[in-house]
Amino acid sequence: MKPNKTYPIRRMIGRSVLKLLGWKAVPMQHNVKKAVVLMAPHSSTWDIVIGLGTLFATDLKLNWVGKKELFEGPMGRFFKAWGGVSLDREKTRNLVEAVTEEFANRDEFLYGLAPEGTRAYTDCWRSGFYHIAVGAKVPIVFYYIDFKTKVAGCGPILYPTGDIEADMKVIQDFYQGITPRNPKNCGSIALRSSPNLKARASV
Repeated sequence: MKPNKTYPIRRMIGRSVLKLLGWKAVPMQHNVKKAVVLMAPHSSTWDIVIGLGTLFATDLKLNWVGKKELFEGPMGRFFKAWGGVSLDREKTRNLVEAVTEEFANRDEFLYGLAPEGTRAYTDCWRSGFYHIAVGAKVPIVFYYIDFKTKVAGCGPILYPTGDIEADMKVIQDFYQGITPRNPKNCGSIALRSSPNLKARASV
């Protein structure tokens, strides 16, 4: 969704960091209140620095989930203020179902995640993001960090059709044009069950 709140201190920090590093941020233009937000590619710790700088600079606040113990004690309020959502793993061990339920219980929820699940090499993307989007009936927003152009931010939006192969082709077509910091850490932009899975990504 387009931000309906402004965070002047966060925005100033984000813009200052990006300006110092020579990056440009592209804000979200899609008017959506609920979405799965892909943060890709993820191949370096620098992705976190640039990613947070971009979110801060564009006034976008993403949600994320963590085990309930993380939200106990004095740091719990801090993590919640940063978009964190407590997940009780004793009640559910199925992350897809838990996040899908969070979408149903909230009026606004932008769930951000790195589909690779790690900055180290992995041969494919995890499929959870797609099943969450289909189950919650929400769009998938493509966020990106392009180290070739030094541009980061919001790209296209995809409303999943349920045809996972066709929808992954749309995702592949976009992210294959994005340059990660460490290409050797990036596997295929495909799901493990996909017949299009290759040994390495063509980036």
